[in-house]
Parts: sequence; structure tokens; C-alpha cells
Amino acid sequence: MKHLYNFSSKVLLAIVMLWAGILTVNAQEGKSSKVVTGLTANEITANLMPGWNLGNTFDANSKSGLAAETSWGAPLTTREMIHAVKAAGFRSIRIPVSWATHVDFTDELDNEIEVEWIARVKEVVEWAIDEDLYVIINIHHDNNKQFYYPTELYKDQSLTYVKEVWMQVADAFAEFDQRLIFEALNEPRLVGTNKEWWFDPVNPGVVCLDAINIINESNQICVDETRSNGKGHNNERMVMCPGYAAAVVGCLTNYYKLPDDPMVAVSVHAYVPNALCLAGIQKTFSEEDDADIRDNVMIPIYEKFGANGIPVVIGEASCSNKLNLEARVQWVQSYYGYAQKYGMPVILWDNHEVGKVAGGENHGFLNRNDLTWTWPEFIDAIMEITGTGIENVVADNVKMFYVGNELTLMSETEISRCQIYNISGAVLKDFEVNSNYYSVNLNLADGAYLVTIETING
Repeated sequence: MKHLYNFSSKVLLAIVMLWAGILTVNAQEGKSSKVVTGLTANEITANLMPGWNLGNTFDANSKSGLAAETSWGAPLTTREMIHAVKAAGFRSIRIPVSWATHVDFTDELDNEIEVEWIARVKEVVEWAIDEDLYVIINIHHDNNKQFYYPTELYKDQSLTYVKEVWMQVADAFAEFDQRLIFEALNEPRLVGTNKEWWFDPVNPGVVCLDAINIINESNQICVDETRSNGKGHNNERMVMCPGYAAAVVGCLTNYYKLPDDPMVAVSVHAYVPNALCLAGIQKTFSEEDDADIRDNVMIPIYEKFGANGIPVVIGEASCSNKLNLEARVQWVQSYYGYAQKYGMPVILWDNHEVGKVAGGENHGFLNRNDLTWTWPEFIDAIMEITGTGIENVVADNVKMFYVGNELTLMSETEISRCQIYNISGAVLKDFEVNSNYYSVNLNLADGAYLVTIETING
């Protein structure tokens, strides 16, 4: 009998993700020796799905110093939390960071970042890299008139802030390989105005157009400071660049300009449909919602960027709990399904709001106190759509394990043959097994492969 295993459906098989070099590491044990280098921006982007946000943590800014990390109610980040994210099947983690409450004016810099704050962020990045997760760090809640505000009045101050932060961050994090990604800004916008979240993409008006141009220039500064650092892996580091408010309209407007650099990606946030995902009281998922996701987010973004070879990362998306788990799972199936189809990784927003019963900001998926998932069905749906998160695959009486580079096959009936193909259908490996148990070390490059297993019944 020939079995075709599917990581997504757990029944008759299709594509198995074999990632050479990924290790199953205990949360308290060693570090991965893997070094990721030489990838294109598109190849890096392809490795991010699915992702998870460490929200309301290093972006929290109610206090200064190291106390800021827990100032919005999240517990102190631990290595075990990062391991739990990896164990669930996530392949990337976005770590939003606010720097503004951790800077001082000095003779050399207007915005010198506290050494202790950089060291703490760096520690958590190291934990994620040890787990072989891709990591995104950014400038997050610093969009205010004291630090960054994209108007002509505050332009010089804003660009100086962006330049000095990325100058220091690029230097401090230079030795991390391509698994570390920089995101220039989080949702840069005219905070407190009637244009804060939306503008006319065709005729934005003078003030919004000024803001868009300053945001474009800020993205370029982030790239320039990263490249000019000249250390470590900064010459090949991917930089994510948002449009106005990181909104869909912000990147679709013709006024949005990406930096002239091969290692950049579009950064966009899309809580769509808004009434279900973020605001309002909508509690059901409909065909109209599916069409909204497809026609107003995925297709237009793909046609402008993805179809032209420009990678896109959906850095934030989620569907808030309103005691409507079935509808939220339907949202996952639609949203992640289209994102997977059009090659745009989604980084799930998680703000650790685990105590709320229901509401527009209830995005607490990982309970970081006991390391359980609040809605495992929601997370399972993500993993099923993206084909990740399942270490052991079972179909009928055959089991397949892939850990490190070693493929292990077990069956109640004798396995006669195993073949491994690339996604184009070419045979790469062909093993005669003739046993109930078989283990082989594979020397495969990172990628997706098709595996077939034949038993004596076939």
C-alpha cells in the first residue's frame, strides 16, 4: 500500500517540509550552530510562515528601564516561552520594540539607547535564533511629536531619530545572521488626526503626502544605516519597509516608494474584515468576508508586489475573541489560505490579553504564565493551513519522523520502499527498505519535498 502523507490533513499525503539544520532543542539546552547566509529577500520571506508576535512586551512604554518589559501586564519573557512558540509550529517571531523611553541625549547623539535595554532585547533575540526561528525587530510605539512624527515641522527631528536608532541597533545586532530582520517602523502615521488610519490613495492632500514622503525617506535611512554599518551580516540583512500606517492603502498608493535595495520587503498590517477582527461586534464569518480578504487585501497586494518579485510580509493580523471560535477558525482558513496561496507570510498578533472574555483587542493566544494556548483550535487551524507544527505524521499504520537531518520510518507492516521528490516531481532519493523500521540521514538543502512510502500491502 502506498501512503502519501500530508502534514496539513494528516491523511493521504502531499508535501512534507524538511528543513535541513533545524534542531529539536530543549529550552534549557545548547545553541544551534547553523548559520543562514546568502539568501535572497524572497527566500527569507518564504521561511517566515507562520509567525507570532511577542506583543505588549518590549513595545510597552509605560515605564522606563528594564521595568518597561512588564509594564503592560505581560510577564518577563523567558527562554521557555520562545521554545513554546517554536514547539507549536511557528517559524518566525516578531519582537516589537519601543526605544524612545530608553534613550538619553548625549554630546554625541540626540538619542543614545541604554546599554541594558539593548542587551535585554538581544538576549531574547538570541533565544529565538537558538530555536532556529526567524526574528523581526523594529521601532514600534515611538510615533509621537517628541521622537518621530512625519510632518514637515518635525521632519528633521524624526529623521534624526530613525537614523540614530538604526545606527545603534545595526551595530549591536550585526553578528546575527539572516534570520534576524529589521523593520524600519511600525505603522508610521499622523497620530491623533482624522487621517491617522486612512487617506485617499489617489489624492492624499498636502499633509498626508508630506507624511508619505517622510516615511519613504525613513525606510531608506533604515536601509542605509544597516548597510553602511559594514559589520557581520548587515550587508545581506532583510529590511521590511511599511507604507503609511502599514496599511493596505499605504502600500498600494503610487506615492509609496521602496528603497532601492535588493534585500527589502513590503511590510503591511491587515486586520480584515475590521468589524470581525478588531473593532465592532461582528461575530460571524461570511462569504462577503472571504471576498473582502481576497479582493481587497491579498490579490491587489500580490499583483502590485509579489507578482513582480517583491516580497511582502503581513507583520500583524489576528481575529479577536468575541466568543465566536467557529467564525475565527473560518477566518484563519480564509486569511491564511489566501496568504499561503499568494506567498505572503502572516505574523499573528498576540498581545497577551488572556484575561478578557471578549472584545476588540482580545488577541491573547499564548498564556505566557503557564505556556498553554488559549484557543488551541485557532492555532491548529493555522498549522493545518500552513503545513507546519506537526512533528510526527501518522497515516493508517505508518509513522514518519523528521528530526535534524534524520528521517525515520516505522510501520506495523513491512515498508518496502521510500522515495523523495522535489516539488517539480524529480526523484532525489530512492530507498529499498524491506523492514518495519528504517532510519537514514538525509543531506538535503532547505526546501519542500514530496515523500512517498510503500508497504508490502501495495
